[in-house]
Amino acid sequence: MIIEKSVIAPKLAKLKTVIPSRMLDFTGGAAQGVLVSENSLTATNMELGVKIPLEANVEEKPFIIPGKAIELISNLPDGPIEITPDESNGIIIKASHINNRFASMDPESFPVVPFAGKDIVGSVDGGELEKALKAVMYAVATDGGRPILTGVCFDSTEGQLSIVGTDGHRVSWFKMKYDKEFKFVVPQATLQKMMSIGIQGDVEISYGQNNAVFKTKDFTAYARLIEGTYVNYKGVFTKYDNSTIIERKTFLEGLRRCMICMEERNKGIVKLDFTEDRLQISTNSAISNYQEEISLSALVDTPVSIGFNGVYLTECLKSFECENVEVTLGNTNQPMTLDAGELSALILPLRTS
Repeated sequence: MIIEKSVIAPKLAKLKTVIPSRMLDFTGGAAQGVLVSENSLTATNMELGVKIPLEANVEEKPFIIPGKAIELISNLPDGPIEITPDESNGIIIKASHINNRFASMDPESFPVVPFAGKDIVGSVDGGELEKALKAVMYAVATDGGRPILTGVCFDSTEGQLSIVGTDGHRVSWFKMKYDKEFKFVVPQATLQKMMSIGIQGDVEISYGQNNAVFKTKDFTAYARLIEGTYVNYKGVFTKYDNSTIIERKTFLEGLRRCMICMEERNKGIVKLDFTEDRLQISTNSAISNYQEEISLSALVDTPVSIGFNGVYLTECLKSFECENVEVTLGNTNQPMTLDAGELSALILPLRTS
């Protein structure tokens, strides 16, 4: 195979992020590289498999480009590269004045990746999908105490696709129009790797009993699903009568200043006092007693004093892209919800005394 470095190197760099960091024993090390077969490049870690089309005429039998060879290819001079398998599971790389042979693995041992789901459920716009994932990822659980919460839920019903993340303390819920019905949960790490490859154009979605497949013009990704029943996220979004509208940027900047004055920024509590058309943001610690007032765009019917983890609240506000957010309040011990049409979020309060 002869191919320009500018064509193959970026594709290999994307697939290298999929290769498992530790050897999968049952593959004989075959998954530690990228499979070249049928004019495509494939990598898998068994949780995620990605296949990228290759604009080259691959006449050779299937072969594997190991991780070290990927690193070498990325550092070769610009121009054509010749990559050829030999008879003893090695590959020979030639470029300009460079000639090298790498020991490789038996392509017959490369894991079979089922790049087709049982049921095709249509397609979504890649830009909207990436926007939705960025909006909910922060809320996904990072510990494995409840495995189902370490993934992002795709829940399509009644003409709406909901993409949801939660760790039990906060919920982020992105909504878009969709006319098919399905529900599954994809590991967050899998989606992060997909996003690093780049999601562009239409994304065709299909799924089976334990996997989902996302297909774009640039790649096809197989994702192993998380088994279990996802939480009833819709049921926690109670619509209280007490609400107001806040300019998001002003609120976020006030929170950042308040958190600078905390003794322990990652553990400090931000207190919010809503009164008529004013919001007071404050924190009290051994090193500071910070207070700041900002204006509300709508009157609060009932005054509320409520506390939150400052980091959680900041991450929540950063996930929105709108100018204003609607804030709905219950009492001191009830969740606060934020809403801006396509994106809704909920965060549980903390005791302030």
